[in-house]
Amino acid sequence: MVSRAQVVLAGCLITLVLFARFVFFPGAPSEDPGAGSIASDLKKWTFVPAKHANVHSLSRSQCSASFPGLYDRVDIAVSQRERGRKLISYDEVQIAPGRCMLQLLIYENELYITDLGDHLECYVSNGRERIVATLSLIQRAIFSSPEPLPNIEFPLSYDDLPTRSTHGVTWGFTRTESEDNVWLIPDYGYWSWWAIGIPSFNSLARAINVIDASTPWMEKSPKAVWRGTPHYAPEIREKLIEVTRDKPWADVETVTIGEDEKHFLSLDEHCKYQYVLQTEGTSYSGRFKFLQLCNSVTVSHKLEYAEFVTHLLRSSGPEQNFIEVERDWSNLEEKMEYFAGHPQEAEEIARRSHQVFAEKYLTPAAVSCYLRRLIEGWAKVQAFEPELYEFNETTGKRTARSTPFEAFVVSFPQEKPGEYGRFGPS
Repeated sequence: MVSRAQVVLAGCLITLVLFARFVFFPGAPSEDPGAGSIASDLKKWTFVPAKHANVHSLSRSQCSASFPGLYDRVDIAVSQRERGRKLISYDEVQIAPGRCMLQLLIYENELYITDLGDHLECYVSNGRERIVATLSLIQRAIFSSPEPLPNIEFPLSYDDLPTRSTHGVTWGFTRTESEDNVWLIPDYGYWSWWAIGIPSFNSLARAINVIDASTPWMEKSPKAVWRGTPHYAPEIREKLIEVTRDKPWADVETVTIGEDEKHFLSLDEHCKYQYVLQTEGTSYSGRFKFLQLCNSVTVSHKLEYAEFVTHLLRSSGPEQNFIEVERDWSNLEEKMEYFAGHPQEAEEIARRSHQVFAEKYLTPAAVSCYLRRLIEGWAKVQAFEPELYEFNETTGKRTARSTPFEAFVVSFPQEKPGEYGRFGPS
């Protein structure tokens, strides 16, 4: 029979052993049955737009669970490099002067500008806005990352046509199917597009939510709306104007900011219509994402240019989330007549679009998750180790070879006065 003294002695010995284990071996695996609770919680993780749309600190596992399929373009870009055994060399990230390009560095979870190029010679009209807004998106994704990110160096084109600025590898807002060297990045409009009157992405999203909350889809105008200038992509836009002229199902008018604004509609006012028409411009359409925030049906011609979420569009089947027509709009009237007779089908397309894009893949949280996955993907095929300093062998001194984002963003000067139109600073 075990005595009380023996029980006490055994208890003391166990306590001493456990104390020694945690003092001298703090990193040893825990035998606690709750040790797997974190992994278990991730399996149960559900992205709730009302709670998480603006949460930028989602872990990699949460990002994967929240936005499955979002990273397909990154995965393809990585696999193409790996399959061809052609890693990205340091020479490939160098930018040419006088183009709409930046050379950027991410080092120990901080963003640096290595080469600004010659932004005054860039041929886009709102270059400073594009630069600051795009870098701010990247900075936010880095700063909010709950996990350390790899060190990378990369070129960024802020041109509507990235390959017009470089024929080499680059990050860019859009690409055609054949432009494998363009790694897609969310454009500046996900931060701010003040040149056309959008203070921030969320400010416009809130204005759209107010309209959609007060106007159910069936109470919206049953017309297809479009405003714009035929100056960009005239072969597409002029044909749209022609096809919709005097049609009872269309509300299509030309608008030129600063000249002819008689029929001007703000982007949130487009959401008062059941159907919103989207057209490409110089390349991709910067307004597409904003139209997708509406609880309306997006109607688009067949696209030539892709963005980082374009592969999530579905033109038919049970997951259809937009209506696709020919690039010359030749079957637009046929489509509109069909859905006029099947309004419930159209409403379902609008609902699915809103669920997929407005509530999920276009949220600020998704943008940050995507950018971090892009950084990780690039690092996998980067053949060099980025350096923060340059070493002078003669003097033995180290000098910084880049400008931190924090210093850059407060010192980057305004240029090209008046380029912002009526919305810009005076």
